[in-house]
Amino acid sequence: MNVAKEQELDIRGIMAPFGLLKVTLAFEDLDVGGILKIKVGDRSTVDDILKVLKRFAYLVLDISSMENYFTISLRKKSGSGANSKLTKA
Repeated sequence: MNVAKEQELDIRGIMAPFGLLKVTLAFEDLDVGGILKIKVGDRSTVDDILKVLKRFAYLVLDISSMENYFTISLRKKSGSGANSKLTKA
């Protein structure tokens, strides 16, 4: 099942292994070119997400610090292996 071009996922308050699993499953279902916007509770979770998604090809579009959480936006690319360079959309 492929998911629409843009998807949002809020994993704040979810225990790390389960939150990372949700991110992986959502990213697997995302179409190439699609964007996954993820809300997390802390910066270390952003780093964990980038490590977990290493097997996918993606671009980091944005990492933002809000008052009580962080957001990370990723665009899925074709192929495998990550390109985690921050790019401007």
